[in-house]
Amino acid sequence: MALFLASLNLTVVGTALPRVVSELGGIHLYSWAFTGYFLTSTLVIAISGKISDIYGRKPLMLLGIIIFSAGSTLLSLSPDILTLIVLRGVQGIGGGLLISMSFATIADIFTPQERGRYQGFTTSAFGFSSIVGPLIGGLITDHFGWRCVFLINLPFGLLAFLFIQKHLQGVQVRQKAVIDYVGILLLGSTTISLLLGLTFAGLRGSWLHAQVLTCLSITVLSVGSFLVWERRFPSPVMDLKLFRNRTITLSNLAGFLTIAAMHACINYLPLYLQGVKSTGATLSGLLLTPLMLGQVSTSAISGILASRTGKYKPFVVVGGCLIAVALAFTATLGQDTPVWYTLFFMVLLGMGMGPVMSLLTLAVQNAAPKEQIGMATSLNQFFRQLGGTIFVTILGIFLNQYLALHVSEHLPAVVQTLPPDLVASIHNPNALSNPVMMGEIRQDLLQFGGSELAHRVLDGLRAMLSGAIQNIFLTTCGVGFLVVLVLLGLPSDGRKQQRN
Repeated sequence: MALFLASLNLTVVGTALPRVVSELGGIHLYSWAFTGYFLTSTLVIAISGKISDIYGRKPLMLLGIIIFSAGSTLLSLSPDILTLIVLRGVQGIGGGLLISMSFATIADIFTPQERGRYQGFTTSAFGFSSIVGPLIGGLITDHFGWRCVFLINLPFGLLAFLFIQKHLQGVQVRQKAVIDYVGILLLGSTTISLLLGLTFAGLRGSWLHAQVLTCLSITVLSVGSFLVWERRFPSPVMDLKLFRNRTITLSNLAGFLTIAAMHACINYLPLYLQGVKSTGATLSGLLLTPLMLGQVSTSAISGILASRTGKYKPFVVVGGCLIAVALAFTATLGQDTPVWYTLFFMVLLGMGMGPVMSLLTLAVQNAAPKEQIGMATSLNQFFRQLGGTIFVTILGIFLNQYLALHVSEHLPAVVQTLPPDLVASIHNPNALSNPVMMGEIRQDLLQFGGSELAHRVLDGLRAMLSGAIQNIFLTTCGVGFLVVLVLLGLPSDGRKQQRN
């Protein structure tokens, strides 16, 4: 329930934020409502595992529920967009604790042979929340207002708190352990500067902007200092010796690549459907549902099979192959591709994501020393978060550069003689996925050039966007095949290894 609370928030709030911005203003700060949450949750995920290995999962999970619920309550009272962004950061602290502790707690409660089944059920919570979240968020926003979207977290938070307080057993504090405050500071500097650098790169559309270069320079310095310090400190927040374990290293790399590919599909498939195929936002959102349904079903099934057989590698390899095949299909999308075609490969992608996401966590937990399970689990979640952020940012910059370079190939030369404001709107990469902007562009083109010019320009824009997205999916297809290669490199597993 704690994990469902955190994951539901991500999809419910996304539906309400356009209404939030329309009421509070600050459209230029829209993306920071997501970034604020993501910055703090990613950092907390990275450091909470080690702390929970010292003090136990229960105190941190209860603290996460309190912070998350308090942040949700205050968010419902936000007077302006800046306050909302700050409070989203507070909420992200609680969300990070809930995500990290939910997966780590499975390893405390169940034996290695049983973990697969329950990791599968736990991972299914993400998929289920992605299905019901947008619907719940839309209904509440339309009928009760956006402030009530944040208040929906409170009853779930109360139930989760009472259940965990009563049923989850605590552990004895390891008195001799020392918290690595310097390591936490350096890891925080690394994470925040990297994510801010990626955010600025996406907003500015260039890696050479001063803000981007400054943040990435801080990242490099922080990483170097962090690695030197962690090798010397006796109780590091991130034990680098864990990366000597082949299973842990390859599982983290596979998780990084898999989430990168999934986020590419989630972000750019709606853009393809709305911009190239001219579908509505509702239909493009519904076409993502098969992915989540596939993930929910195969997460649970693969977890049960892994528990029964004592093996996880065959299931993650099959899942990786399904991911690669699905991503290969995305590379064939074009202007003439039927919309129903996307349903097929989204089901395949979801079916592949299920076993890979749930059983890689199992692989990491079974390979890690018992006293470092929290740290190992948090690192696995941390690298997944980074994978999605880094890859989507890189693809976003590529999209903008592709459109800028190829605009003259797809648009008639007469476009340059149109009014400057109209030319700027035509060159805006967000226009094709925005029905209001497209309607305005069409009306202006009809006014200044007639129906023939409007038809030529709009067809040219769709062809240009289709080419850009096809190149994005070709790149993502390569990532899918890398996932398979990494998964094939995992050591063989079995009941004997799990008992060890």
